[in-house]
Amino acid sequence: MTQFIVERRAVGKKSWIKIGEVDGKVTNFSTNKVEEGKAYQFRILAVNSEGVSDPLETEEETEAQSSITSHFHLKWKPSA
Repeated sequence: MTQFIVERRAVGKKSWIKIGEVDGKVTNFSTNKVEEGKAYQFRILAVNSEGVSDPLETEEETEAQSSITSHFHLKWKPSA
């Protein structure tokens, strides 16, 4: 793995928005790029010399409750 791409979309929307990238050795990401009261889904894509993987998507939507708690921390396990 050379890097991971992190994307999000508002529930009910079709398009995903890239919100960051991390090195391939990092398996977590934090973001506050959300709006209060909106629900989101997140996904992770792995990148290596062969290209980009299929996405790993969150199973449930998550709502940004308030400006204080509108911060999400994602953590994942890469496949072997």
